[in-house]
Amino acid sequence: WAASIKTLFKRAIELKRKIPEYSKDDYRTLEIETGFNKLLNETLNKDKTPKTLTFQKSLRDNRDSLFTFLYNKDVPPDNNGSERGVRNIPTSSVNDMFSNVYI
Repeated sequence: WAASIKTLFKRAIELKRKIPEYSKDDYRTLEIETGFNKLLNETLNKDKTPKTLTFQKSLRDNRDSLFTFLYNKDVPPDNNGSERGVRNIPTSSVNDMFSNVYI
Protein backbone atom coordinates (compact mmCIF):
# COMPACT_ATOMS: atom_id res chain seq x y z
CA TRP A 1 0.00 0.00 0.00
CA ALA A 2 2.71 2.50 0.96
CA ALA A 3 4.65 1.82 -2.25
CA SER A 4 1.50 2.50 -4.27
CA ILE A 5 0.93 5.82 -2.48
CA LYS A 6 4.55 6.78 -3.08
CA THR A 7 4.29 5.96 -6.78
CA LEU A 8 1.09 7.96 -7.08
CA PHE A 9 2.66 11.06 -5.50
CA LYS A 10 5.71 10.69 -7.74
CA ARG A 11 3.44 10.63 -10.79
CA ALA A 12 1.68 13.76 -9.57
CA ILE A 13 4.99 15.58 -9.08
CA GLU A 14 6.12 14.51 -12.57
CA LEU A 15 2.92 16.00 -13.99
CA LYS A 16 3.61 19.26 -12.16
CA ARG A 17 7.09 19.41 -13.69
CA LYS A 18 5.66 18.98 -17.20
CA ILE A 19 2.83 21.50 -16.91
CA PRO A 20 2.60 23.90 -13.95
CA GLU A 21 -1.22 23.99 -13.80
CA TYR A 22 -3.97 21.52 -14.71
CA SER A 23 -7.74 21.74 -14.77
CA LYS A 24 -9.79 19.55 -12.43
CA ASP A 25 -11.21 17.64 -15.39
CA ASP A 26 -7.86 16.82 -17.04
CA TYR A 27 -7.72 13.05 -17.61
CA ARG A 28 -4.22 12.84 -16.07
CA THR A 29 -5.25 14.42 -12.79
CA LEU A 30 -8.46 12.40 -12.76
CA GLU A 31 -6.39 9.20 -13.01
CA ILE A 32 -4.28 10.29 -10.05
CA GLU A 33 -7.27 11.38 -7.96
CA THR A 34 -9.17 8.17 -8.76
CA GLY A 35 -6.18 5.98 -7.89
CA PHE A 36 -5.68 7.95 -4.68
CA ASN A 37 -9.33 7.48 -3.67
CA LYS A 38 -9.08 3.74 -4.28
CA LEU A 39 -6.00 3.52 -2.05
CA LEU A 40 -7.68 5.57 0.68
CA ASN A 41 -10.68 3.28 0.61
CA GLU A 42 -8.65 0.08 0.90
CA THR A 43 -9.08 -1.81 4.15
CA LEU A 44 -5.76 -2.20 5.91
CA ASN A 45 -4.98 -4.72 8.63
CA LYS A 46 -4.75 -2.70 11.84
CA ASP A 47 -2.79 -5.45 13.61
CA LYS A 48 -0.16 -5.85 10.89
CA THR A 49 0.18 -2.22 9.82
CA PRO A 50 -0.98 0.15 12.58
CA LYS A 51 1.32 2.99 11.47
CA THR A 52 0.19 2.65 7.87
CA LEU A 53 -3.40 2.76 9.04
CA THR A 54 -2.67 6.00 10.94
CA PHE A 55 -1.00 7.43 7.83
CA GLN A 56 -4.00 6.43 5.70
CA LYS A 57 -6.35 8.20 8.12
CA SER A 58 -4.20 11.33 8.03
CA LEU A 59 -4.29 11.31 4.23
CA ARG A 60 -8.07 10.93 4.32
CA ASP A 61 -8.39 13.85 6.75
CA ASN A 62 -6.27 16.10 4.51
CA ARG A 63 -7.47 14.69 1.22
CA ASP A 64 -8.83 17.96 -0.19
CA SER A 65 -5.51 19.79 0.03
CA LEU A 66 -3.02 17.12 -1.02
CA PHE A 67 -3.11 17.76 -4.77
CA THR A 68 -3.62 21.53 -4.69
CA PHE A 69 -0.22 21.90 -6.33
CA LEU A 70 -1.57 20.32 -9.52
CA TYR A 71 -4.32 22.91 -9.93
CA ASN A 72 -2.47 26.06 -8.92
CA LYS A 73 0.76 27.03 -10.66
CA ASP A 74 1.91 29.07 -7.65
CA VAL A 75 1.78 26.11 -5.23
CA PRO A 76 4.89 23.90 -5.16
CA PRO A 77 4.58 20.13 -4.64
CA ASP A 78 6.73 20.35 -1.51
CA ASN A 79 7.25 22.71 1.39
CA ASN A 80 11.01 23.12 1.02
CA GLY A 81 10.71 26.89 0.60
CA SER A 82 8.74 27.18 3.84
CA GLU A 83 11.24 25.03 5.69
CA ARG A 84 14.12 27.19 4.47
CA GLY A 85 12.22 30.27 5.62
CA VAL A 86 11.88 29.06 9.21
CA ARG A 87 15.28 27.43 9.56
CA ASN A 88 17.29 28.64 12.54
CA ILE A 89 20.15 30.83 11.53
CA PRO A 90 23.14 30.56 13.86
CA THR A 91 24.04 34.03 15.09
CA SER A 92 27.15 33.19 17.05
CA SER A 93 28.91 30.34 18.71
CA VAL A 94 28.95 29.68 22.44
CA ASN A 95 32.61 30.71 22.56
CA ASP A 96 31.76 34.12 21.11
CA MET A 97 29.13 34.65 23.81
CA PHE A 98 31.72 34.52 26.55
CA SER A 99 34.68 36.09 24.77
CA ASN A 100 34.42 39.33 26.76
CA VAL A 101 34.07 37.67 30.16
CA TYR A 102 37.17 37.94 32.38
CA ILE A 103 37.81 35.86 35.44
